[in-house]
Amino acid sequence: MEAIVHAKPQARHRVAGQGFPLDELVRAIQAGFCGEAPQIEDVAAELGMSARTLRRRLHQQGTTYREVVDDARRRLALSTLEATLEAAPPLRELAFRLGFSHSSALCRAFRRWTGATPMRFRSSLALARP
Repeated sequence: MEAIVHAKPQARHRVAGQGFPLDELVRAIQAGFCGEAPQIEDVAAELGMSARTLRRRLHQQGTTYREVVDDARRRLALSTLEATLEAAPPLRELAFRLGFSHSSALCRAFRRWTGATPMRFRSSLALARP
């Protein structure tokens, strides 16, 4: 159960050359979630660079845009479930917020991230609270 509550965070790197933290990129991606993941072109423009430059900098760090989007989804899912334990949104609403097409896609991703389903994760949090 401990592993579920403390899911391993992805490494946080600085994107080479520009000096902005990967966390800034994750925040920009999270802000763009609304029924689908934001396109790399939109996020790059928000960060003041071309999509090609962003891809190149991510490649220099050994990651891809898809991996960063996955990490952004994971972070947002975990923080949402932790912050809204009593009034957690329905899974289909959370899936939409995270850019998943169906709640089943969220469940598969969540299991990959934490080893548990979102419902089991919620239960473990409820049991851990006094």
